[in-house]
Amino acid sequence: MGVLIPIIALLIPLSAIVGGYVLSYQKMKLKKTSLSNADKQKIEQVLRENKVLKGRVENLEAIITGIDQELLSLKAFDDTLKNQQNIQQLANKLKKED
Repeated sequence: MGVLIPIIALLIPLSAIVGGYVLSYQKMKLKKTSLSNADKQKIEQVLRENKVLKGRVENLEAIITGIDQELLSLKAFDDTLKNQQNIQQLANKLKKED
């Protein structure tokens, strides 16, 4: 027991020194992984640009969807006009044959 007390007395300061180094290492590691202010500003800028671009894409989708509906209605009108012309031509041919 007489030898154990001096060993414990030496281990306590040694563990405090090692613990201090471990703590400072963890702090440095945390600083390296944290974002700097410049990085945070860049991320905010990218998020703002992303929001603007999403809005532009939504506008383009709305425009394209509107164009598709207009084209479909024009296509239907063109088909109706062509069908009327074909019917008229067939009617004229039938009149000539009679």
